[in-house]
Amino acid sequence: MTVIALDFGHTHTVVATWNGALGQAEPLRWPELGRSHPHNFLIPSLLYVRDGAQGRVMVGQPVVNGGHTLQDARYFANLKRALLATGAFAPELDGV
Repeated sequence: MTVIALDFGHTHTVVATWNGALGQAEPLRWPELGRSHPHNFLIPSLLYVRDGAQGRVMVGQPVVNGGHTLQDARYFANLKRALLATGAFAPELDGV
């Protein structure tokens, strides 16, 4: 059985598997979502909703690379803080 751990942080998210032979966690590398090598296991905890009706979103480093900012209603940062503060996080975009 493969064990997967998710550390959903305020600024970065890390996904890891447990390596029983070594007795330690090994972060999974996500070059398409994470920061540049050698830190491509660090995924910025960011979300950008391209089209809410169609469920099209950008996650992680592509949001940073796209130049999106907090002033854009489709840009979401501090997701963990929002979830903890309200207990629910459900903004409306594109009629959804």
